[in-house]
Amino acid sequence: MPDNNNFSKGLIATRLLAESLVKAMSCFPSEPDSETAAYQGVVHFFFCKAYKSYQAFALLCECGFVEDAEILSRTIFEVWMQAQYMSTDPRELVRKFAEYDRVRRYLQYWRLKLVDSDRARVIVSKLESDSSFPGLKQQYDRMSGQFLKTNRKKGDSPEDFASNWWGGSIRWLAKQTQVDDIYVSVYGAQSDLVHSSSGSMDEYVTKTEDEWLAKCYPDGNHSDLPTTVRWASIFFLGISKQVNDAWKLGLEQEIGATLSEIEKITVSS
Repeated sequence: MPDNNNFSKGLIATRLLAESLVKAMSCFPSEPDSETAAYQGVVHFFFCKAYKSYQAFALLCECGFVEDAEILSRTIFEVWMQAQYMSTDPRELVRKFAEYDRVRRYLQYWRLKLVDSDRARVIVSKLESDSSFPGLKQQYDRMSGQFLKTNRKKGDSPEDFASNWWGGSIRWLAKQTQVDDIYVSVYGAQSDLVHSSSGSMDEYVTKTEDEWLAKCYPDGNHSDLPTTVRWASIFFLGISKQVNDAWKLGLEQEIGATLSEIEKITVSS
């Protein structure tokens, strides 16, 4: 692994902080307001999702699978943006978060209905025969209007609706949470890896004068490893701050100390 970096300490510090948060959230807060409690529940979900991904991320880094770790870092970034955005209007946005799942399930059925294949027809028939299907349609009729794309006035096809609960693109979400610089730079590079685009080709093969060299094995000395750890840890600490605020855990000092440890990581230029 690269020398002269504190990324290993950063991984350890971040996981220790996460365990402190898990311990602090062992009992759900006594919250008489149901909407506040719902918000706390969703932020808890965001934290748990991100921490499980971060643990997998750390294992991949430690084993030299840096490119695959980057893909998980991208996932953590998306969760962080959702948590940040939801905190701007918790009551309204938690409602949208919950209602979108019901709309999404009906849209999935609708898309399947448009697929011309025997497999799709079998699934559609099974869905339509389920006793809960009429209720799902009723919920869709009542809730779907709020998820129309901005340039659509009515939903004539599944593609007229947003593909996520916040109603915009990932780029839109990055702008709302004021991290569009990270979206364009770090997230853009990570997306190249996810989509196997030409921009990521050099990570896996190198052309010499005589041959193509395969780069398909773990690389514990990957020059990007410190940078990879630094960004994923910053993303996860952003989620940690959101859950700390939502649950009123009082771990601001611990989060700040962990961030200071992460900022010591020397990144590649």
